[in-house]
Amino acid sequence: MALPDLVLPIFGALTAVIAQEAHKKLQWPFIDEFFHLRQCATYCAHEFSKWDNKITTPPGLYLLGTWYHHVLSALGVPDSCGATALRSLNLVGGVVALPLVLSLVRTDNFWKVNVVLLPLLYTYYFLFYTDVWATVLVVLPLLVISKHRSLKGSIYANLAAFASLWLRQTNIVWLVFVGIVLIDRRKPKSESVLQNVSNFIVQCFKDWLLLVPFAINAGLFIAFVYINGGVTFGDKENHKMTLHVVQSGFHLKPSETTFSLLSVEEKD
Repeated sequence: MALPDLVLPIFGALTAVIAQEAHKKLQWPFIDEFFHLRQCATYCAHEFSKWDNKITTPPGLYLLGTWYHHVLSALGVPDSCGATALRSLNLVGGVVALPLVLSLVRTDNFWKVNVVLLPLLYTYYFLFYTDVWATVLVVLPLLVISKHRSLKGSIYANLAAFASLWLRQTNIVWLVFVGIVLIDRRKPKSESVLQNVSNFIVQCFKDWLLLVPFAINAGLFIAFVYINGGVTFGDKENHKMTLHVVQSGFHLKPSETTFSLLSVEEKD
């Protein structure tokens, strides 16, 4: 049997073992899961007006979790809004949704496996965090415009990007990147850096219609920031935007409140 034929069985077996061990060991909410699980339980009870101000991301994860809860409940799964059930939502995102999204492009190497098994992402397959589905919905627009460099591709990409912003508002940075890639793939290529920049600017004007969906998402994001009073969704005092040189961008710096709350939860 060839090595590529063994990748899927090995990946499936490895993930199943880790998922079982995580289920045994993680008896308490892991760090910020304390907030995520509690907020999703509130949404599962259809109490959509209640919001935990310690949460800094939009309610997309909890809306998705509520839908998932109803699906599991209809299938007869007990405790369909419990920690184990909700964690399985991210497992589905990592081992089913993400590979399906990556299948939009064809590669002859193990690039897809490298993406799915990325340690910083793979860890969250077994937890109830925003990372997995936010990644799925931000990778999707990039692969859509890589395959469909047209107005239809731009619209579909921005619909997925809009959904991703409901999980992580900072994904707006990646939406800008997707727009840049779309124009760059359509512009004439040149060996000169200055000519490439010039061609890119000219192509932006030529393809202005393709950029309209991006502009709409950008406009909605700006409106959100204005109405919300900042990028942070909830706990603004303990989460301030600072320059992160290593990540070449901005990140929200959390306080130690989360970790202290976890300690309290474990002592109870």
